[in-house]
Amino acid sequence: MENKILKVGAGKTHIKSKDQEKTNQTTKKITEKIIDEYLKAKEYKIIDKHGGIIRYSIGLKDKFYHNKVVAVGDAVSAINPRGGEGIRYAMQTAELASKYICKYITTGENNFDEYQKKWRRKKLLKWKLSEYSGRRMYSRYTDIQVENRLQFFHKNFSTEDMIQSLFNFKYNKIFARVFQYGFLKLSFLFKKEKF
Repeated sequence: MENKILKVGAGKTHIKSKDQEKTNQTTKKITEKIIDEYLKAKEYKIIDKHGGIIRYSIGLKDKFYHNKVVAVGDAVSAINPRGGEGIRYAMQTAELASKYICKYITTGENNFDEYQKKWRRKKLLKWKLSEYSGRRMYSRYTDIQVENRLQFFHKNFSTEDMIQSLFNFKYNKIFARVFQYGFLKLSFLFKKEKF
């Protein structure tokens, strides 16, 4: 990234949220909320807006190779199902695929099934946990409940902790707060409010 330029984004998932009919939150409004409330940026200029539809295959079941075409990145659902981020995984699939492409070019060995198996071995468990977490978050809770959870994480974790959990699937600091989270959930229950 260039100096003093930050990419901020929001997206929509195919998972229907609990109170989706009642929400007026467009991706633009969500992005503005992230900038205003979480980043607390007062003076900024939007220099680019872009987006599109990304198809995602639950459980990484895409075809990785067919008829001398090798797929990488979004084409093999190399997208973090919970965080929506994908460039890192696109580069990782490209790096892994390049090894099999080089081997094919130099030896003629067509072992692209191994490319798919290796990627799935490396990522499938993390993807399934992320899919479950995303599906649970977006289909089980209302917008207010999601916002309560975001406020809890924002208050109790550093940005680095949240990035490690959301994008690198490292949950050690998150698990350390499970008891605190449980206590907070109980306090909402006693107040007869949903957390």
